[in-house]
Amino acid sequence: MSSQGFSDDTAVYAYRAFTGFLLGHLLLEVAARGVDISPVQGDWNTVEQPADPLQGYPTLRRLQPELARSDSREEFEQSLANLMQRLEAAVMGDEHYQQTGAKRRPANDLVI
Repeated sequence: MSSQGFSDDTAVYAYRAFTGFLLGHLLLEVAARGVDISPVQGDWNTVEQPADPLQGYPTLRRLQPELARSDSREEFEQSLANLMQRLEAAVMGDEHYQQTGAKRRPANDLVI
């Protein structure tokens, strides 16, 4: 993202937004297939961790302090506001199609 002109703050924001979207989508997809999504019992500390998991990833190493900061309440509120804007746009689009009689593109062709 940095090579595409993202500032560090914007890269962190985009990374969190994408990973939150992806993880949420995957969780819903897995749950819809009937997979048990309850917490796993056991000791995860027995898994061997690499000595330096960020070796070879200088951008992640530089952004690690900001990525490690958790403000889930703020991220939730921003995501909710974004969702509300998208829903409002969808409703406005419905009104446009109802008023003009124009045909709506299939949902898989929509870019929101």
